[in-house]
Amino acid sequence: MHKELVKELLGPKYRTSPTNGKVEVETKDDMRKRGIPSPNLADAFNLTFYADYAWIQRKQDAKKKRRHFKRRSSGDPTSWRLA
Repeated sequence: MHKELVKELLGPKYRTSPTNGKVEVETKDDMRKRGIPSPNLADAFNLTFYADYAWIQRKQDAKKKRRHFKRRSSGDPTSWRLA
């Protein structure tokens, strides 16, 4: 099974975009034109780790949105301000 995964991961062609410098992966339609079957096992493998990454990102974004309040220096215990 791992040999199939390696074959599917190495199947698509990669190139660097001339406009933004990001890596672009060959589309599945282009792969089919070259006679390479759809990389279903590789898709499942990548989505496994994407789900973990998406969960971590949501958790980090939620931390950034939290507001922290502090007491004002006036000594009044009911006076809080956004820090």
